Amino acid sequence: GTPAGLPKLKAPVSHGAMGAVLEHSVQPVYPSFAMERRLEGEVLVEATIAEDGSVRNARAIRGQSLLAQAAVEAVRRWRYRAAVLNGKPVATQTQITINFSLPK
Repeated sequence: GTPAGLPKLKAPVSHGAMGAVLEHSVQPVYPSFAMERRLEGEVLVEATIAEDGSVRNARAIRGQSLLAQAAVEAVRRWRYRAAVLNGKPVATQTQITINFSLPK
């Protein structure tokens, strides 16, 4: 319950899902063998953002296989403020695009 004297918020967001918010991201390490081969491109990573904001079950679903592992390892170290449903943190699915491009 709400302590006496404090107003109860009746914001519409309490009934819907509020998306997770990225709080800390880690840049992927560009694999040296991919650099040597001048490989560039996007990797699409699918992941679950857990109730504690950590990333679980990250896996590459599209992109260069030589870049995919680096993308997944980076995303696993990201931290979010979890999505909220009815005032409680909930796990959510997300897709993240990591773009690998070499310095010109």
